[in-house]
Amino acid sequence: MIVATVLSRGCNPPLESWLRPQAAWNSRLPAHKRLGTSIVESPMHENGSADCRQARRLLESAAGPDHPDVAKVLNTLGSLCEDRGDDAEAEQLYQRSVQIMAKTRGDAALQRIRVQSLSHLAGVYRVQGRYRQAEALYRRALATAEKTFGRHDLEVATLLNNLAVLYKYTASFSEAGRLYLRALAITMKVLGPEHAEVARRSFSGQTISTWP
Repeated sequence: MIVATVLSRGCNPPLESWLRPQAAWNSRLPAHKRLGTSIVESPMHENGSADCRQARRLLESAAGPDHPDVAKVLNTLGSLCEDRGDDAEAEQLYQRSVQIMAKTRGDAALQRIRVQSLSHLAGVYRVQGRYRQAEALYRRALATAEKTFGRHDLEVATLLNNLAVLYKYTASFSEAGRLYLRALAITMKVLGPEHAEVARRSFSGQTISTWP
């Protein structure tokens, strides 16, 4: 069993702490290759990158290099690279994740991975000043999210917020403000007006007026 193999490697903290049951599409794998698990988002410690790379190797060996779980691990690795300022490596990891998910078809869970992969890569492009590329990826991710999850999903709100940040940096303040307001409305509806994320997005929207 792959799960037993993963847990027997003695990761610190154990990979067991960031694994969860996988969706039905995993059951289509041959019995001897079923993962039954996927990497989930969780706070990472100083060895998180090494553990995540280990998870990637195990997943690629078990299910092949194009499995959606591999894309999730690549997204996590990319985030860790961004945290340490290595945008070049993060870009490569996100690009590979986008490539994997472009070839994958399936349910809403898979679509969410696809959306997040696009958004992560767009974020790197935005930081690098590659605004047109970033906008195109954000728009692709937004279209997929709205079609799959509906126009009032938190994933949609996050993408609207990210696009608003991009437009703020390109001095498209009117469009940025419109997107911020829409993201805020969705967030308030889903999480409630007292949620911390509502306050954060409200503040972000207000900062538009302070820009030259």
